[in-house]
Amino acid sequence: MLNTKVNTPWALMSWMFCKDKLFVRPEILMPTGLIEEIKAMDAKVAEDKILHPDIYHDGGWRIFPIRSANDGNVASRDGDFSWMDGFENYPGLSRFLYSIANDFQRVRLMTLMPGFSVKWHYDFDEGFDSDVVRMHLVVSSNQRAYVQICHKKACFREGSFFVGDFGFPHMVINSGESERTHLVIDVKKSQIKDRDLANQFDVI
Repeated sequence: MLNTKVNTPWALMSWMFCKDKLFVRPEILMPTGLIEEIKAMDAKVAEDKILHPDIYHDGGWRIFPIRSANDGNVASRDGDFSWMDGFENYPGLSRFLYSIANDFQRVRLMTLMPGFSVKWHYDFDEGFDSDVVRMHLVVSSNQRAYVQICHKKACFREGSFFVGDFGFPHMVINSGESERTHLVIDVKKSQIKDRDLANQFDVI
């Protein structure tokens, strides 16, 4: 974990009222070969990643939609969703995902290239008070890549599984020399299988 300067209004309010924004699941044993399988997928689709369509980054934020809306817009949060062609070739990933929930919205590989950042922004419909929760599985990272939500700042290692209140202002920086790639999972709370899942995460 890293110390954070409380230098923005929302960070100051967050710090003053100690509202928790980041939660990590304790060192859980990931299914054997899961990270390796996702890395193999990531390598295969590397040339097919697209620049994130939003404007709040400096050019190094790339995504690959594993599951996306059927309207062809990778940014769509509504409608019907379907898996990428060839998803059946990744059985470990499928088992992992369906151990969490019955159905999903967007599932993406999101890569922040070294030396780039994602600027302050918020996702109004992926916060703890919304119907959708966003989970991250760290596929690859480095000690100089971190996420900050309000005043909470954290650097996660490979294999970490965490959730955050992304309805609050947040940003990401990769000051390292290697890519930071996460599997980002958006799921409706009503579809989560284990109603006690929230209690399995620790506050950061």
